[in-house]
Amino acid sequence: MVTYSSFIVIALYITTTLFISYLVNKRLKTGGDFSTGGRQFGWFTAGVSILATYISAMTFIGMPDGIWHRDGSNGHPP
Repeated sequence: MVTYSSFIVIALYITTTLFISYLVNKRLKTGGDFSTGGRQFGWFTAGVSILATYISAMTFIGMPDGIWHRDGSNGHPP
C-alpha cells in the first residue's frame, strides 16, 4: 500500500539525485569528462568498473531465468 510517507521518500530521493547531478555538472566541462570521470581513473579501474557492470546485469537478468527452469515452474519437470 502506498502511503504519503512513500511519496515523501520518493520526492526526497529525486530531489537529492537532481542536486547531486547539478553539483557534478557544474564541475565537469564536457560530456566526455562525465563519461571518463575527468580522466582521473586509469585503464584498470575503468575496466573493473565495466566488468562489474556487465556481471551485475547478467546476474539481474539471468538468475530469475535459471531459477524458473531449475524449479520446473514452467510446467515441465526440472
